[in-house]
Amino acid sequence: MTHRTRAAAVMLVLAGTACAGDSAGAEAFCDAARAMTQVEPGDTEKTLDTYEQLRAEAPDEIKSAINTLADMTREAFESQDATVAQDPEFLAASAEFDAYLEDNCEAPE
Repeated sequence: MTHRTRAAAVMLVLAGTACAGDSAGAEAFCDAARAMTQVEPGDTEKTLDTYEQLRAEAPDEIKSAINTLADMTREAFESQDATVAQDPEFLAASAEFDAYLEDNCEAPE
């Protein structure tokens, strides 16, 4: 899921990835990322729960970006402000998340 897809999901709510990593932590994070792709647009509770799962499983090198995405998404839902999807901080964190997934998680077969 690209930052544009995540951004679109945030706006919609308001209006099989397998892990290539060797550690159990990286695998759990990749599983949580896969869960994010299964969240239906409009399911605020599931979106926020999945971000919390990502936050809990995030390896140190991606933890800051995940915290930013989780916090900003929660704030957007609470304030009903879809402009978060265009915020440079959100976009940068989303791009970092995408790059981590590309480098560390395989696409489903």
